Amino acid sequence: MDPTLRNASLLAAAIVFAAPALGQTAGGFTAGPGLAAPAPKPAPDAQAKKKKAEGAAAAGEAAPEAAGKSAGPGLPTAAPSDEAGGEYRTRVESYRQSPAFSQDRDFPGTRFWRLDPGAFEVEGWWTGEVGLPAKLGGGQDNFYQLEIEMGLVPHIQIDIYANMDNPPHTADYNLDGLAVEIRYSIARDYGEIWGNPVLYLEFTPQYFNSPRLEGRLLFGGDVLPGKPGFLVAAGNLYYEQNLLPSQTPDGIDAELGVDAAASFNVVNDVLRLGAEVKGGLDDHAVARLTTGLPQFPVLLAGPNFIVKLPGNQLKLMGTVFFGTMPYDPVVEPMLVLGSMFHG
Repeated sequence: MDPTLRNASLLAAAIVFAAPALGQTAGGFTAGPGLAAPAPKPAPDAQAKKKKAEGAAAAGEAAPEAAGKSAGPGLPTAAPSDEAGGEYRTRVESYRQSPAFSQDRDFPGTRFWRLDPGAFEVEGWWTGEVGLPAKLGGGQDNFYQLEIEMGLVPHIQIDIYANMDNPPHTADYNLDGLAVEIRYSIARDYGEIWGNPVLYLEFTPQYFNSPRLEGRLLFGGDVLPGKPGFLVAAGNLYYEQNLLPSQTPDGIDAELGVDAAASFNVVNDVLRLGAEVKGGLDDHAVARLTTGLPQFPVLLAGPNFIVKLPGNQLKLMGTVFFGTMPYDPVVEPMLVLGSMFHG
């Protein structure tokens, strides 16, 4: 081979093999075999100019948004800021969960608070009036209900239920109709206002009688500070009547009174025991078309209990009332079997 050609070939091979090594030592940095050299750092003056240019560009993009204008399609939107340049930040807070005992129907006859959003409960009811006075025809009345309760949003619970009646001295079971109940808590969260007041409205369009409307003011809560759920008390003020008294033999058939109850924790999340009382005035379906107070006094009282499985999967609630007035039944048991779940 010609010496000149041979020398040129050797020089080309040396350059090919030496290029990576030369690259690794570029700028005085040794990257090690097989590694690429870092990008050369710009001079300090160049860095300062670059940062200044980037800051000016960012200020120009944020300016339209700061003035309440859109930055335009495809351009980033700056976070809103106050005059001092601090960013405003929005935090969405969910509701605060109510105490577990407030989500149970602690007292069948006395309502209390409302379900949290996303909570649902299905209940089956039996209310008996045993030993009705002879003036009201005597015998025993059995009243059944199937109910679903729904906590919709903070403040609001809605219930829908079907009513069935087995009147005294008959084997008939009459579907009386569907009823709708709404509860509105004045406070958003339990404990914000003393007594946890709730407005309650129930509409019952009866199939075989006048539609009825009932209103209540519910209140209740812990009795002993520092011991949540140990001793709970509740009370209701209520009024109820037929809306079309002239179209039913029962007339106005009004009820007016106060319900009150209290219970204490025996076994946490398993057993509570207490008592309920209700007193007031009741027409007892004895016809009255004139305005005024209901005709007959009512005073019933008795023991109360709630037994449940952990997790509220199944619970049994009940109160056995004993009548004391001439038109009261001898015994009025109320039993509720329920199950709670969350959507």
